[in-house]
Amino acid sequence: MIIRVWSDLPTFKEVTFQDGFNVVLADTAEDSKETESTNGLGKTTLIRIIHFCLGMEIGRDKVTQSP
Repeated sequence: MIIRVWSDLPTFKEVTFQDGFNVVLADTAEDSKETESTNGLGKTTLIRIIHFCLGMEIGRDKVTQSP
């Protein structure tokens, strides 16, 4: 079971999973405007990291920007 995903990169936010159903959401701040987006916050990157940890072969087009 994957319990935690983390990195030594200072911009990477650690993700910790609990027993049961876990949901990955990108939340906006209370003062955010309705038109502000949650694009580019790392949801897909997290899924790709987990997919890789579970055995996916990673191609050059799927590589993250940081080593």
